[in-house]
Amino acid sequence: MSDAPARPRPDVLEISLSVRGQLRPVGLLVVFLIAYPVAWATGLIPGWLAAVGAVVFATIITFGLITALRSRRFGWVLRMSASGVTVRHRGPEIPWSDLDSIAVTGMKPSWFYLVGRRRYPVVAFLPRPGVTLPALRLPGGPGPRDAYGELRERLYGTHLVLMPHAMTATADDIAATAHRWGGLPVTWYGQQRA
Repeated sequence: MSDAPARPRPDVLEISLSVRGQLRPVGLLVVFLIAYPVAWATGLIPGWLAAVGAVVFATIITFGLITALRSRRFGWVLRMSASGVTVRHRGPEIPWSDLDSIAVTGMKPSWFYLVGRRRYPVVAFLPRPGVTLPALRLPGGPGPRDAYGELRERLYGTHLVLMPHAMTATADDIAATAHRWGGLPVTWYGQQRA
């Protein structure tokens, strides 16, 4: 099954989750999973630590695979049109007038993503003062209550954050669409355009 939307429309940009994009980070985790038994076999770490590390990474990988496969049926998660932005299952359309700007930056905190700060850009929809934006609802993610909203607010200045590496639209596509339809200024922080 393709990650691309079934019927692209020139008046709407529908952004879905990309199975392929979600599997790339899972592949990196597999390397860490393999490293634990190898480190134990070569005497670098004790057996109990190898077992705990392997169980933790196997659990994370399993969750990542299930989420990636479930996302195939999920459909679009964010829709951009001439009138505004709609976050699936998170209320009515957000008019462009409620948005202040778009920021394209690297994942944060930067020390946590040492291997991918430039490779994995993040697109943040920054609201006007007094406006709170909803977060995306992802398969397997939090329900009506957004457990990570405060963290995203602190790191990116908003709840509405997209990680294009795991989606069907690039950071360039999202930024250009927001600028074209919403007239929003776009600021690129340490990111190279495609």
